[in-house]
Amino acid sequence: MKRSYYILSIVFVGIAFGLLFLPQYKVKQGINPEILLQQLNDPTRIIGIDEVAERMITKDPTLLLVDVRLSWDFEDFSLPGAIHIPLTEIVFAANEGNLTHPHKDIVFYSNGDITANQARAIALQHGVTNSYVLEGGLNNWFTSIIMATPPTETATEVEYEQYMFRRSVAVYFGMAIPNKAKGSATTKKELVPLVKANDKKESIEEEGC
Repeated sequence: MKRSYYILSIVFVGIAFGLLFLPQYKVKQGINPEILLQQLNDPTRIIGIDEVAERMITKDPTLLLVDVRLSWDFEDFSLPGAIHIPLTEIVFAANEGNLTHPHKDIVFYSNGDITANQARAIALQHGVTNSYVLEGGLNNWFTSIIMATPPTETATEVEYEQYMFRRSVAVYFGMAIPNKAKGSATTKKELVPLVKANDKKESIEEEGC
C-alpha cells in the first residue's frame, strides 16, 4: 500500500509540473506552486468509501460526486446523484464556475485513483480547493461494498460491524445479497441492518434462507 502511494506521489508531481507548462492549464494567479504541490500530495485528499456511502444514504447536501470517466462508462453505471464531467472538461467546468460550490465537498471519482487525482489537480489550479478523491474509485466500491466478503469467525467486532454496514449499503442501493462463500463463518448470522458502522445493533433482521 505504501509503495503504491509513493508511486502515486511521483505521478502527482509529474502532473503538477506538466500542467504548469500547458497554456490551457495555466495556474490561476495567486496560487503558489509550492502550496499546489502540497495540496496535490495531501493525504487528506482521499475520502473513504464508507464515509461517502453514509453521506449518500443520509442525503448529505454538502456532498457533490463528480464522475470524471468517459461518457459511455458513466451511462453504463454511476453512483446515485453523481454529475458527469469528463476529465477533458474539468478545466472548462472550473473556469465557468460549475465547480464553484463553497459549501460542498466535491468528490472526484473514476474507476481507480489516477484519473480522479488528475481531475482534482486541474481543479486545484483553477481555485477549486474543497475537493477530494474517492478512495480506490469504483473498483474499490464494487470490491469492498457490493461484493463485500463475510468476516471469518475470528473477525473483530469492528470488522463485523463494518461488514454489516457495507452489506446494508448494497441493499439500500438495490443490490442483492450474495450467498455466503464456501468456507466462510457460519456461527454468525448474516445481518443487514441499515445503521452506521459504529452504531449499536438495536434492531436487526435475519437474512432469509
